[in-house]
Amino acid sequence: MNHHEHYSHTGINKNCPNDSFISIKKKIIPMKNTLVSLLASALCFLAFQSSLAQQLTTYNQYSSNLSPLNSAASLINPDGQVSLVSRQQWSGIEGAPVSFWGNAYLPYRSLKATLGVNFRYDKVGEEQNTDVSVFVAKSVQLSENSYFALSVNAGLNSFSSNYSNLEPGDPVFANGNKVSKGIVGAGILLYNPSKFYVGVSMPKYVLSNQDQNSYSYSLRNQFLVNGGLILKIADDFKLRPSGLIALSQDSEVQAEASGMAFIKDLMGLGLNVRSYGGLAGIAQLDLKSFRLGYSYQFNSSKYGLGQINNNTQEFLLSYRFGKGEKSLF
Repeated sequence: MNHHEHYSHTGINKNCPNDSFISIKKKIIPMKNTLVSLLASALCFLAFQSSLAQQLTTYNQYSSNLSPLNSAASLINPDGQVSLVSRQQWSGIEGAPVSFWGNAYLPYRSLKATLGVNFRYDKVGEEQNTDVSVFVAKSVQLSENSYFALSVNAGLNSFSSNYSNLEPGDPVFANGNKVSKGIVGAGILLYNPSKFYVGVSMPKYVLSNQDQNSYSYSLRNQFLVNGGLILKIADDFKLRPSGLIALSQDSEVQAEASGMAFIKDLMGLGLNVRSYGGLAGIAQLDLKSFRLGYSYQFNSSKYGLGQINNNTQEFLLSYRFGKGEKSLF
């Protein structure tokens, strides 16, 4: 005998309290599923934030596209450049961190300077962060092939969050946050376009006091130190070791090192190692004015999420103006 037969047998009709209880129970079950879904989303989001709280997001191919990290490096290829780097962390996970760096600049030849713009976009779960700044960089010649460069930049940071996407229609998640702040930055660089570079930069300094309600790692001030060498092993074979130290407000110091081997200044293969356990393979192809790059990073379990795929992919595309010889940096 099923439930309907049992209730009919005992004389309970559709208007009795027990039937009302069944109706309420049917409503509660979907609510419980919704709460479980929200809880799972929240835990995943907190895991993202925990990881990002310890890591300043940079890209593995920093030595192939220096300008977004230090605008003074635009003078290494002073004829001008347009570039874009995309980085997708924890591939295949909905809401996983995605970042884009873009930059474009042109020469101001009479001043031996460059003028340009840097762009950065980050998305983590329901949080979005955008930096846009303009910069000017000027170099001074120290010797036949060595230069000292200085850059300054200023722009705007925009941060927003929209948690209503977690549960549309729920008033608890209805209100998002939007914050806009001015940013400034500066960089110095000592370089020889065919041999080395070493620089210090603060690409972003937020022009307002940080309070307890500051919402994201994206609003932190950033400080970078990096350098690289080009070592000629043979006429058609060169090595390019490089290193980067990244510091950010309330974050651990992040250090990384890369090594690339180039054949005929055309094709490069190498590795990137990060202090928190990331290991990446890098491939690069230089076709006259075009540069194509790809990186695939494997993270250690230290900052992983159990068995979740926490690998990271990067793509680099740049076009460098001018007909002269292009640097491997």
